[in-house]
Amino acid sequence: MASCFFLLRQFDDVLVYLQSVKNFFEGDDDFNWNFGIALAGAGNYKDSLDAFARIQNEKYKVDDGYLKWVTRTYIMNGKAR
Repeated sequence: MASCFFLLRQFDDVLVYLQSVKNFFEGDDDFNWNFGIALAGAGNYKDSLDAFARIQNEKYKVDDGYLKWVTRTYIMNGKAR
């Protein structure tokens, strides 16, 4: 269901599902990627930045999409510098 809501851009509904399994997947980069995007999509940029910061895989950190989402969260948090 979370994937369906993600595609429908209903991020508040996505967060209901992701938060229910957060304790089991906090160290998983794929989870943190999706959780970070869902949080940002719902307007929760502070927690989104925390989720993106937990990503360790360099594959994500050099990805254009990752860089754009992290940049957006910094800007929305008032930390553009």
